[in-house]
Amino acid sequence: MKNKIALLFISVIVIGMLSACNLPSAKMTSTEPVVDAEAVAIAVQLTLEASGEDTLLKESTPTDDVEVVGATATQEPPTETPEPLATVTETPTLNPTETLTPTPTESMEDPAVILGNASWTAEFSNDEEGFYDGDDEHTIINVQNDALSMTSTMVIPGWHTWSVNYRSIKNAYFEAEINVYQCNGTDEYGLVFRGPDYTSGYFFTVRCNGEYSLRTYKDSEYEFVAAWQYSELLNSGPNQNNRLGVKMVGNEIKLYLNGELADTITDDAFTGSGHFGFFIAAYETAGFRIEIDRARYWDIN
Repeated sequence: MKNKIALLFISVIVIGMLSACNLPSAKMTSTEPVVDAEAVAIAVQLTLEASGEDTLLKESTPTDDVEVVGATATQEPPTETPEPLATVTETPTLNPTETLTPTPTESMEDPAVILGNASWTAEFSNDEEGFYDGDDEHTIINVQNDALSMTSTMVIPGWHTWSVNYRSIKNAYFEAEINVYQCNGTDEYGLVFRGPDYTSGYFFTVRCNGEYSLRTYKDSEYEFVAAWQYSELLNSGPNQNNRLGVKMVGNEIKLYLNGELADTITDDAFTGSGHFGFFIAAYETAGFRIEIDRARYWDIN
């Protein structure tokens, strides 16, 4: 009996030593001692063998008298409170969007683009290029600033004065680039074409208020072919530039404002070859002035 007590005491010491060897190396706190069940089984087995007992333990399962408690590791609090890590959100670098000024595109219905090289061009760098020039009480016509200048005195409001070329065209596209200076409301200017003589023909007319029309003039009377209508294609008001064009083939007439088709008209008043040129009529502005920078035409077969 004393031997069994001694052996049991030795077993308890061995168990204690084995338990101490199983402690984790990190600092931990535990409310109960850690007991390794497998180590207990081995120690008991050795004790029994030393005492000559016949009962051998092949496996050991904790009984109700032995409570196995797992250690809960608690990390010691740091001596200093670490600075919180900054959350870095990388913002992609975007190249600034360039503001591009749109390049004006030429209209695919613009005859000046479609027809290629002009058959004839007047740029007024030296003289009147075959157009009438001269002064009277109603209008002053001369070449200045590399342009054919026409100024209305408005001695008689609405007095029409035109300057046409001695040349004649029939089926053609005729256009002129016109700078407009002092100008108001119903002041008029435009193109004359298909005039069988110097006192008649078609008058493609635009007003400073943004309207246009087509009229015939013969036997000292005007007659509308296309009545007044407003168009956003026309640059209205003073100090503007407008390119007016007319395409005439047979009895079909197409009117163009700044390269855009404004109207198509069928008329038989003048269908043969005729003179072409420009006119001016002041209704509201004494000193109303226009300058024709360039005039040209394309023959259409």
